[in-house]
Amino acid sequence: VHKFKLPTIPTIADVTDILAHNGLPFPDKTMTVTVVSDRQRIEENPYEILRLVAKRDALKAITERLRYARKIARGDTLNWKHFVTAHLIIENEAVQEGEWE
Repeated sequence: VHKFKLPTIPTIADVTDILAHNGLPFPDKTMTVTVVSDRQRIEENPYEILRLVAKRDALKAITERLRYARKIARGDTLNWKHFVTAHLIIENEAVQEGEWE
């Protein structure tokens, strides 16, 4: 029986490969993306989003955001605005801790 010891958070190399497969370059630490949500301009840092999501929720959450971003892109070339928009929607719709208690 083979047992694998997986890291608790994905490596930058793993995330870079997944992003590249989806047509996105790994973001620079200083990159910012501005999106409009509910008539409000929101500025986000894709690097920080990836770092926090990788640490908190691992690869599944990153791939979920990429999948949702592709739906938002609707056949257009996927870009970081699509990813950030997907992230904001997912975070906004998440069940708040303690809501089911």
